[in-house]
Amino acid sequence: MIDSLKVCIGIPTYNQKEYIFEAVESALKQDYQNIEFIISDDNSTDGSYELLVEKYKENSKIKINRNSPNLGRVKNYRKLLYELSDGDYYLNLDGDDYFIDDQFVSRAMQDIQAHGSLVPYIAITTSDENEKNEYDSQAKYYSPNEFLLKQISKDGFRFGHASILSPINYARENNYYNLDIFGIDTTSFMRLVLNFGALYRPNKVAFWRVGHNHTSGNGSYLDFLENTVYLDDFVENARFIPLSTKLKWLLFQFPLTYKTVFSISSKKLYNYFDVSSKMIKHFFRLTFAVKFLHLNR
Repeated sequence: MIDSLKVCIGIPTYNQKEYIFEAVESALKQDYQNIEFIISDDNSTDGSYELLVEKYKENSKIKINRNSPNLGRVKNYRKLLYELSDGDYYLNLDGDDYFIDDQFVSRAMQDIQAHGSLVPYIAITTSDENEKNEYDSQAKYYSPNEFLLKQISKDGFRFGHASILSPINYARENNYYNLDIFGIDTTSFMRLVLNFGALYRPNKVAFWRVGHNHTSGNGSYLDFLENTVYLDDFVENARFIPLSTKLKWLLFQFPLTYKTVFSISSKKLYNYFDVSSKMIKHFFRLTFAVKFLHLNR
């Protein structure tokens, strides 16, 4: 049976009254049958929680949780995954994003069952509402090494939180959402990839709303500097990836990451100095760590 795998769609939200209902309604339109929907409101003050309860109180497929006191973004993610959800796969839809493909989950479950084992799954997240979609693509499995090489190629992956399906047990075992950084979704997912590889279907399935309360659209250069810990996380978890692939991946990601930091560090000289000094120290530390861990795996 295609719908034998249970999927939990978690929807974390905080003061997103303007967008949360679009997110929830897009989730409810998914045509896969074995889905549970869990909304976790992080103690909103804009009246959105009360409106959610009133609108969905008769819908048995939706559970609504409210945190008190406010936990913060990443702890709310963790609560959804570790305490509130169950089933086989977990999918996080932030409260200001929405799905644009009603068959995303059903196609994903078909692809996963055809593959024959529980593996991470990704599709495309877009931030362009006018971007056309193609539905004639096929899912392909990438081993950990193949995934990393594809990611740094000119036609690399474009995935985001709302287009990642993670096996729940694997996610918990690999300490999903353990760092309070804005890129924790990708960082957590990459841990799974390094262990299990991933299925990828290049369909555009979700819209990522940049800005508003979106952390990655409103961070300071210091926030972006802090986020570079994901590079260290990669090094720690990529012990069994070929050394050449690890170095290629780092040489691609490292300047790209710091280019983003520089672009938002303003024109203050001390900001540039701060970024430059941290970049040099970080680069040498990572290079040493890659070689050391590879030799001592």
